[in-house]
Amino acid sequence: MKHYFHLLLAVLALIFCWLVGDYLSVFIKLPASLLGLLVMLSVLLSIKRVPKSLDVVSAWALRSMALLFIPVTVGAAAYLTDLGAWLWLLLLAILLSTVLSLAITAWLAQKLLVKSEVESAGE
Repeated sequence: MKHYFHLLLAVLALIFCWLVGDYLSVFIKLPASLLGLLVMLSVLLSIKRVPKSLDVVSAWALRSMALLFIPVTVGAAAYLTDLGAWLWLLLLAILLSTVLSLAITAWLAQKLLVKSEVESAGE
């Protein structure tokens, strides 16, 4: 029973971070979900660990993420002729954003790994 309580708290923590992001989006012109993620990131960085229950809930949410793309795919199918007219531009945008995301992720991972190795060598 205690395990389920901790899972419920983890779900509520995710919802709370999203609600804080929603509140902040009134003042900061960024999506509420992004601001909520930044709130969650700052909390996790401040406690320097990820609680097990939050890890379990997040892993489940990530595994179920594909279900969220079904309505988008059906909606996109309704606009195939419009999408076809802009196909090359869409493909270019997808390619550039993917390359940029991978480059930023690789750079950030390299910086964090070097920092982690320096910290562990000092201990």
